[in-house]
Amino acid sequence: MKRLVVSALILLSGCALHTPPPVVDAPEQVWNEQRARREAITSWGITGKLAINTPVKSGTASFNWRHAPQHDSLDIRGPLGSGHARLESNSEGVSLTDSTGKQYSDQNAETLLMNALGWEIPVGGLQAWVRGVPLADVLHVYELDDSGRLAKLIQDGWEIRYRGWTEVNGTEMPRKIFMKTLRFTSILAGIPTLLATKFRPTCDDFELLSDSNTLKTRALC
Repeated sequence: MKRLVVSALILLSGCALHTPPPVVDAPEQVWNEQRARREAITSWGITGKLAINTPVKSGTASFNWRHAPQHDSLDIRGPLGSGHARLESNSEGVSLTDSTGKQYSDQNAETLLMNALGWEIPVGGLQAWVRGVPLADVLHVYELDDSGRLAKLIQDGWEIRYRGWTEVNGTEMPRKIFMKTLRFTSILAGIPTLLATKFRPTCDDFELLSDSNTLKTRALC
């Protein structure tokens, strides 16, 4: 397995005011309760922007990702997707159609994205991490904050740090996620998200800010 150094900041809500979280007496109990609620979310959709930097190349794109049990649909638009690429995944395998109409297929989404577009994106991991839970049945280490929320997760060769939370239909969901692995690559994503039918994002864009070693975002709202 390739080891990546990827940093990712994922914004999962808009510009609402977020008050300091309360300190709880039993963080593990709160974590177990909230984790069960997040794991129960089996269908969701996210849209946003993605930027990847490596020592030899970089790229950005907008994307629209819809997930349901046994099916994923990921649209990537922009230089990262070489115009427009659509990834479809179901129980029979994974297919990708590029901007010229050429089709690729594989049994693994990450392998297909690498072979077709030249980018390695942890699609399988992100299906869990954007909900604030670890991948099921995969060894992991985690840390909680004083409110019983996931603060840090190490899993599958990645370190994921949760830097903000917001309430979505009564369940606290990640608002900002920073990810990194051990390869010189950077991924930055801003994701207004629809995790439940009643939730609507309040901010739909962000600005990339960078210096020689850091990528970060500023919400444009």
